[in-house]
Amino acid sequence: MRARWWVGLSLVGVLAGLSGCGDADGPPPRTGVRGTVTLDGAPMAEGQILFLDAGGEGAPAFLDVKDGRFEGDVPHGKKKVQILSFKKGKLKTGEEDPVGVQVVHPNYNRNSKLTTEVTGAGATPSEFNVQSAR
Repeated sequence: MRARWWVGLSLVGVLAGLSGCGDADGPPPRTGVRGTVTLDGAPMAEGQILFLDAGGEGAPAFLDVKDGRFEGDVPHGKKKVQILSFKKGKLKTGEEDPVGVQVVHPNYNRNSKLTTEVTGAGATPSEFNVQSAR
């Protein structure tokens, strides 16, 4: 009986602690961003653009790229940018790769140095020109 009481009390304490883990001011403000992505000089057919907090905090904002254009809401602040696009490919076994092959050079995703500043002054336009992995 005493063990159940401690387990229940511990669970209440954990839940109370978790409820206080968020920012008291609510989520960070967001602003619309829109822009273009070219791959080897042509509009990137489709892919994703990620806006990651430059300080390493918070979840990244993922926006779809279609026909070289993207648009959506992103939290304010300095952002590291990663650009991804995959094409169908085959595994060494000859089966279709469910993820596909990354066509954008790692310098624009995994090793990206691309950055942008998202402010509250209306939609932030951005233009990114990237090269393929070749």
